[in-house]
Amino acid sequence: FDVSILQFNEGVFEVIATNGNSSLGGDDFDQIIKNYLINKYKFNSQSLKDQAKLNLIAKDIKEKLSSQDTINETIRFNNQDYQIDISLSEIEELFMPLVDKTIRCVKNALNDANLSTDEIDGIIMVGGSTRMPTIQNHIKKFFNQDLLNDLNPDEVVAIGAARQASVLSGQANDDTLLLDVTPLSLGIETMGDLVERIIPRNSTIPIAKAQEFTTYKDGQTMMKIHVVQGEREKVSENRSLGEFIVKDIPPMPAGAAKIKVTFQVDANSLLTVSAEEQTTGIKTAIEIKPSYGIEESEIRKMLEDSFTNAENDKKFRSLAEVIVDANQILELTEKAIQDDKQLLSESEKSTIERCMNNLKSEITKKNTSKIKLATDELNNASM
Repeated sequence: FDVSILQFNEGVFEVIATNGNSSLGGDDFDQIIKNYLINKYKFNSQSLKDQAKLNLIAKDIKEKLSSQDTINETIRFNNQDYQIDISLSEIEELFMPLVDKTIRCVKNALNDANLSTDEIDGIIMVGGSTRMPTIQNHIKKFFNQDLLNDLNPDEVVAIGAARQASVLSGQANDDTLLLDVTPLSLGIETMGDLVERIIPRNSTIPIAKAQEFTTYKDGQTMMKIHVVQGEREKVSENRSLGEFIVKDIPPMPAGAAKIKVTFQVDANSLLTVSAEEQTTGIKTAIEIKPSYGIEESEIRKMLEDSFTNAENDKKFRSLAEVIVDANQILELTEKAIQDDKQLLSESEKSTIERCMNNLKSEITKKNTSKIKLATDELNNASM
C-alpha cells in the first residue's frame, strides 16, 4: 500500500509527500478470509495445490463482498461441498488491523506534508483492493468527504505511467507536468564519518543545490567526494551511491581552498554530482541513479531507523564535530610550534604542550563537553 499527497497548480502536479507499507496489500485481506474459512467451515487444505486453490476462493469471496453485503452459496473444494454464509459486517471486524495500518500510513504522509485532513481537496483510489467497501468507508470517514471513484482503479497506474512517459519523451501535446520528490536525503561524507546533507528528503524534483567545502590539511591537493543517501548522521549507516576524486587543488593552508559541490536531480530522478575548484575552475562529476536497486521497504526501514536513532545520532554528530575541530587545532598547533618555537618562552611552550596533552586525553574519553573545554583551553593558551 502506498499513499502520495500531490498539489496541482497551473498544469503542474507536485508530489508533496509519500508514505506506505510494502508488506500490506490485497493478499493480506485474502489471507484473513482464507483463515476464516479454515477456522469456521473446516476447509481442509493440506497440499500446496490446495492452498493455492483456497487462495483463489478467498479472493473471489473478497471481490463478491465488494459489490454485495452477503454471500450464501455452496463451494466445491477437494471433492467436498461446503455451504457458506458470510456477511460483509462479519468480515469487516477481522479486517480492522489492516485498515488501521492503512490509516497509519495516510497519517504519516499528512504529517510529512504538514497538512491536516481538511486541507485535502480530493482522494483518488488506486488499485483493485480499493474497491473494498471497508477501505472506502474508513477513508471517507477519516477525510470526511466522498472519494473520486470515476477512474478504473486497475488501470489508473498504467494510464498515469504512460502519460508521464509521454511527457518525459517529449511526445505529449498537453502541458501537464508531474513533479516528484526525493524519497531520501542526498549528501556527501565529511570529516569524522559525518554526512552533510545537500538535498533533504521530500525535496521536489527537478532540483539543483550547491554548497562550498574546503580542505582539512595544509597543502591538500586532492579531495574525495563520497555521495551518500539516507537520514542517519554516520556515513556507514547510510547508502553509498558512489565517489570520485577532485584533483589538482592548488596547495594552500587548510580551509583556504574553495570546492563548490553541486547536486542536480533531473525529472528522470538521475542525480549528477559535480565538484569545481573555484580558483582553477577544474570540474569533476559523476552521474548516479539514486533509486536504482532500492526497494520501498528499504526506504521505509531507513526512515524508521532515523526516527528510532534520532537522539543517538544527535549525540554522535555533536561528538564527531568537536573531535574533528580538536584534531585540527592539535595539528595546526603542532605545526606552529615546529615552525616558530623560537617565538615562545619555555613557560609558554610548556603550557601549550600541557593543554595539548590534556586535549588528546579528553578525545580518547569521548566526552563532548570536556573536549570542548579542553579545545578552548588550548586555543586560549596558544592565542
